[in-house]
Amino acid sequence: MGLSGNIFQVIVLLLSAVSMGMFVFSYKERSDHYLKLGVNILITGVISVVIASVILVIALVVSDFSIEYVARYTDLSLPLFYKVSGLWAGQAGSLLFWLLLLGGFTFIELLRLKKQSVEYRSIVYAVLSFSMLFFAFLCVFEQNPFKMLEFIPRNGQGLNPMLQNPGMVIHPPTLYIGYVGFNIVIAHAFAALITNDFSNTWIKLTRAWTITTWIFLTLGIVIGGWWAYVELGWGGYWAWDPVENASLLPWLTATAFLHTSIVYKTKGRLKAWAFILILLTFELTIFGTFITRSGVIESVHSFAKDSIGNLFLIFMIFTSIVYIFMLYRHRRILADEEEFKYFSREGIFFVANWLFLATTFVVLFGTVLPWLSELFTGTKSTVELSYFNRVSLPFFAAIILGSGIGLLIKFGSYTVSSFMKILIIPAISMIVAMVVFVSLGYTIFSSVILIGFMAFSLTAIIMRKLQLFKGSSIISTLKYKNVALSALMVHFGVLLMAFGITMSAFYNKETDQVVIQDSTLQLDNYELKIGKIVEKRYDNFNAFYLEIEVLENGKFISYAYPEMRLYDSRPEQYFAEVSYYSMVKGDLYFILSGFDLEKSEARVQVIFQPFIGFIWVGCLVMSLGGVYTLLRFRKKSDIKGSEKTLE
Repeated sequence: MGLSGNIFQVIVLLLSAVSMGMFVFSYKERSDHYLKLGVNILITGVISVVIASVILVIALVVSDFSIEYVARYTDLSLPLFYKVSGLWAGQAGSLLFWLLLLGGFTFIELLRLKKQSVEYRSIVYAVLSFSMLFFAFLCVFEQNPFKMLEFIPRNGQGLNPMLQNPGMVIHPPTLYIGYVGFNIVIAHAFAALITNDFSNTWIKLTRAWTITTWIFLTLGIVIGGWWAYVELGWGGYWAWDPVENASLLPWLTATAFLHTSIVYKTKGRLKAWAFILILLTFELTIFGTFITRSGVIESVHSFAKDSIGNLFLIFMIFTSIVYIFMLYRHRRILADEEEFKYFSREGIFFVANWLFLATTFVVLFGTVLPWLSELFTGTKSTVELSYFNRVSLPFFAAIILGSGIGLLIKFGSYTVSSFMKILIIPAISMIVAMVVFVSLGYTIFSSVILIGFMAFSLTAIIMRKLQLFKGSSIISTLKYKNVALSALMVHFGVLLMAFGITMSAFYNKETDQVVIQDSTLQLDNYELKIGKIVEKRYDNFNAFYLEIEVLENGKFISYAYPEMRLYDSRPEQYFAEVSYYSMVKGDLYFILSGFDLEKSEARVQVIFQPFIGFIWVGCLVMSLGGVYTLLRFRKKSDIKGSEKTLE
């Protein structure tokens, strides 16, 4: 299997190079013949990627330990579900999976683009071929998932127990889709620059790609946070880990690009911003991959230190230089000719772009500072979590406030007095919410400000929704104004997440104690009756769990079973598996951090995370809002009706 899989990888490498040459030639010669030839060659390359990936999955499933990658990330007792997920469990397999996604997306684009010029399509396809060539090169020469062992072991090392969780099965492919999809968008942007087409054509052609990719990136980040919450056993979901930050960075710039593209598409403004933001987003997806795979920055998520990171840096530098050169050539055409009006929706979007970029910069700086300090001084600096919390909080607060303002105003300029008049009702709502919040005992200053801004934006959402339904039937509004409604859904989801983050970050409570059987723990109104420690055997591990009876104000509400696992593949190390009980008002979170069977003694940490479930629900609402946009009607009249609702 290893030999055949490697052969198909080499075929992908060769065909990607040949097809790229064909597309470059077809652009120069304006030749439809060479364009079609390049398309056929690249489709064959995509098919080869699929075959290579299928071979590796089969090898993982049947435990072909002659392949080093299979022996390293699976074992005989590993459940089938996790054997398949082994495709993206390690560095080599995840690169092949990236190539598979890129090939699949490229195939869709090869079939989708029919009406554009030969020159435009040639450039788009050439860029995608180049990306496939780069990742195929990595798979063949740097991290070969089909590398053979000199001897065949009787069993494999097994998958890391922390990865044996449904969240980690879903998180990487979801996040990868969010990363890889921006290859399509940057290809169109570069084609627009090369062909001197600065109409909104490339924005329209990539709108569905941008939204879809943004949805998956959002889901990938939050699912990763959920995995950390339920698997790592520390009671949180976000620790400003470098790899976590690396996924957040392109989300920030992609969100800014989404808003900017609306202005570009409808008003022909902020063109330079759109081209710059999509470049930043694309390069930050590669940067995230660089951090994960280079090992230059310490992270619980990253792979071992490897020279492959240098190739990612070279790729980022080369693609950035070429793109920026083309952008510089057209700087005068891309500049906004008319005087910019800040008291307008496009003005708010412009300000929001700077806020998103500022947030991106402060997070990026804190993420790379340890690496840069070691590179230039030989001493690695450390960045405390307080840095990220302190510097990012003002920007996120401003973004929440700005999102509400952006919903209240339309395109076109406002006078200062008319602008301020629109803000009166949301401002009153903000003040009332802050007063009520403080009266309920929530007095931390930062949280009070955040709640006020959320109330402002929530009022703006309600006002905007009432405007949309005014004078229209529900069916008509859902049909013709779904773009605006989807935007409201996304913004509402953001507020739900912001509320959950604020409350769980500022107002969580916990206790950490050594307990014995039949003892009782108290946490606010919750009484926790400690039971016995029970051992149970599963397919590939032994579980030791503690029985806890949970009562609220003396009334039984649930049982909790935090556990520690001893995996067959890691017999020298225990892995904690948390238990939690979810309510609307928050989660009771239980961690078993140690035990003694003979003494019936255990160390238990219990945390109350207020309203943390709003984070997961908010992410779902945001994603559904994006999906609602994708499902809009395709008739010209419907699209026009949808666009009008944006004004």
